[in-house]
Amino acid sequence: MLRLFITCLIALALAIGLSLLVLRDPGYILISYDQTSIEANLWAAIAALLLVLALGYFLLRSLLQIRYSGRSLQQWLQGRDARRSEAQLTTGLIEYIEGHWKRSLKTFVKGAENSPAPLLNYLMAARASEALGKDEQCAQFLKKAEETTEGADVAVALTQAEIQLKNKQLENCLATLTRLRVLAPEHPQALRMLVDVSKQLRDWRGLQQLLPQLRRQKVLASDALEQLQYDVYRGLLAEPAKDADGLAAITMQWDSVPKALKKDTRLVNIYARALLARGANAQAEKILRTQLQKNWDASLVRLYGTVNGGDAHKQLIIAEGWLQERPNDSDLLLTLGRLSLMNELWGKAREYFAASIRITPNAEAYGELGRLLANLGDAQQSYHNFHQGLMLGTDGLPSLPQPAKEIGAA
Repeated sequence: MLRLFITCLIALALAIGLSLLVLRDPGYILISYDQTSIEANLWAAIAALLLVLALGYFLLRSLLQIRYSGRSLQQWLQGRDARRSEAQLTTGLIEYIEGHWKRSLKTFVKGAENSPAPLLNYLMAARASEALGKDEQCAQFLKKAEETTEGADVAVALTQAEIQLKNKQLENCLATLTRLRVLAPEHPQALRMLVDVSKQLRDWRGLQQLLPQLRRQKVLASDALEQLQYDVYRGLLAEPAKDADGLAAITMQWDSVPKALKKDTRLVNIYARALLARGANAQAEKILRTQLQKNWDASLVRLYGTVNGGDAHKQLIIAEGWLQERPNDSDLLLTLGRLSLMNELWGKAREYFAASIRITPNAEAYGELGRLLANLGDAQQSYHNFHQGLMLGTDGLPSLPQPAKEIGAA
């Protein structure tokens, strides 16, 4: 308030002073050019000059406002189009999530026409086209997305790979991901998808080469990585022999298994069966014996009883040594019975099979005992054991009417 008062006071003083100067001496000005002359009061000329300058200033300002008002209008229109495109993208996403793919496709395309960044519109239009089964149109939208947005190669390739994986186009998906790895070698989502498609294609060797990078980049959780590692080596060990070097190949493959995984009884089981399939019985017997001495496992014990490693007598002695520590192990007793058969010790085999059944009745022991008794000429006991084994191997037979015994004997 004080500042306004002082300003007004100064202006009033200047006006009074100027008025006194005009009254004291109005002044005189003469402008002459050629045959023309202009005479005027000095103060009137000064006032006219100030008026001209003021008019020029306001005219120039008006012209500048007119010029930049057009640019502002253009910016406003562009902003309006961007807001409209954003709203259409949101609407399209809602429609897509709700399963209205046809409506969402139209919304995405319409939003892309006015959007300054149409990448997401075209990518979602491609997904909507895929959902509608329009593969050719899907490819066209992916191409538009790549053409209209610089640096969108990775996003487009990821979208294409996801669509191919969803449609079980595994070979095409693998090719897309292979190209993507050239663009972005360490992209985590690309690596996860590569793991998925490689597992479905059972490309264990490709996954084996990928394991170090997955571990280094921590793309998968630790438990998922451990499971993948197991699946990879299980798949590699379970591959059938394709040539004469099958035994050397499977041995080399086992040597490449990480030390920690070699303790996994499941992999040992697979490796031993692979050796047996290639005729390497002695090698299979050794690997099973070594593993059982370190880590006891029922499945390996049973498998050991089916392996003839070349010295059946030695195998029986080794297994009977295990029995001292595990006298009530039904799986070991079954194995001892089978090893006794390999040594043609029929009575001992019969005792071991019967002991296994007494501890834990199981179909295999009943079957082995039934077969042995049949070959020993005891048809009645053989039938009994086969019957018991059959009943154990099923959920039992339903109670149904049967013919009378005397009718069956007639």
